[in-house]
Amino acid sequence: MDSIKKVKSYEQHLKDIKAISEQIRNSKGKIALKRDSSCCSRSFEYKKGKILIDISMLNQVIEINIEDNFIIVEPLITMEELADATLFYGMIPPVITEFKHMTLGGAIQGLGGESSSFKYGLIDDSVIEYELILGDGSVITINREQNLDLFNALPGSYGSLGVVTKIKLRLINAAKYVRIQYKKVNNIDEVYKVFENSIKQINNLDFIECIAVAKDDFRIAMGYKTNSMSYGDWLFNSCSLKHSFSPWYYCHLLDKSNQSNAYEYIPFKDYLFRWDRGAFWTGLKFKHTLFNRIKYGRHLECKNLYKHFYAKELIQRDKNSMLQDLGVPISSMNEFFYLIDNLTHIYPLWLIPIISPKSAKLFSLPVNIDYAFVDFGIWGPLTNPQGFLEVNRKFEEYLYHHNGRKCFWGQCFCSRDEFWKIYDKRLYNKLRSQYYAEDKFINIYDKVSELYQQIERLPSSQDENVT
Repeated sequence: MDSIKKVKSYEQHLKDIKAISEQIRNSKGKIALKRDSSCCSRSFEYKKGKILIDISMLNQVIEINIEDNFIIVEPLITMEELADATLFYGMIPPVITEFKHMTLGGAIQGLGGESSSFKYGLIDDSVIEYELILGDGSVITINREQNLDLFNALPGSYGSLGVVTKIKLRLINAAKYVRIQYKKVNNIDEVYKVFENSIKQINNLDFIECIAVAKDDFRIAMGYKTNSMSYGDWLFNSCSLKHSFSPWYYCHLLDKSNQSNAYEYIPFKDYLFRWDRGAFWTGLKFKHTLFNRIKYGRHLECKNLYKHFYAKELIQRDKNSMLQDLGVPISSMNEFFYLIDNLTHIYPLWLIPIISPKSAKLFSLPVNIDYAFVDFGIWGPLTNPQGFLEVNRKFEEYLYHHNGRKCFWGQCFCSRDEFWKIYDKRLYNKLRSQYYAEDKFINIYDKVSELYQQIERLPSSQDENVT
């Protein structure tokens, strides 16, 4: 453990959460977490007038157990810190989201998925246990044996059920490199076949993703963990992405996938955060040139590009751009792709298959619908900003009728009644009552539908109790 820069003793962790739990217990009225940054597209207007609780000290590793393959960390540890801590021991969590500065707690609440999700599901599917502070200030442990109802409801609940203070996460073997095989196809039907085969051959593949460059242009990248490569491959078929002068992965992927039977080796950590610089392709307006990459360096990393995004008013963010991750059953994948094309003409799109969850979770993907889902990352400018509300509502209507789900890091554009037709309101209110959340934590609908409420001038909710 001496190799890890940020390690906290259990004693210090207990001291920290004791102070936080006392603040929560003694607060009179609704609370919200004090945050300086975020990876979601929402603003934090709903926090105005609330009691702000500082948990910024909960950002360190507590324990790594390489014999039993788990790590115990605090929720504000970043993806890069988590990767560094575990890669030192040749281990890694099954799912690591693509932005270095994203926190583990944020990724769990955002239902984070990645190119390994066809095999391991969303990031919360790798969680063994949470420690949680409830609305009355008590501290409890939740897992598959203790408080299972709350354990399954927590991912995607955005702090409306309690404050996560510790996470136990399972680990798997990492590798030195990822060998990527690129494939270019010209229709969504071919992508469906590749996704379907990848799930059938789950043990032979480690990562898969697809970039839809246009309606008839798809680039598929399939990754295999490996600890070795030949000298010839080191010379001619390897690429590092970590330097400021390195190409952004999107531009590099386009070049490589234009070649027949193209493959290459990328260092493992470089692969994990391949989308960080340039924030996928959203930073391309800053011009992807060697001069700009060297001159602006870290300014073009995701966390700094987000600062430009947050400089805009909430309505301008969503009115000018589509910023959503939308998941549909794999059987609806082709139809949904054509709907996106028809309504937005936004390209590129990010597509990843996600294996269906094994247990029912309140805000995550539904069970027993299909053997897999496909997440569509839709991030780009709208050609008709005036129609942004109509477009978003059409997407949400489609998700409702086809058992799809959305990640709440983006705005919801549905009414309160529509929202609770999708999610189990009775269970949610039962849990909020049972675990003392009603009087302390803001209702999830008010957090995720902030812009829609502004546009429609809806009254801010009070907890709608149902018996």
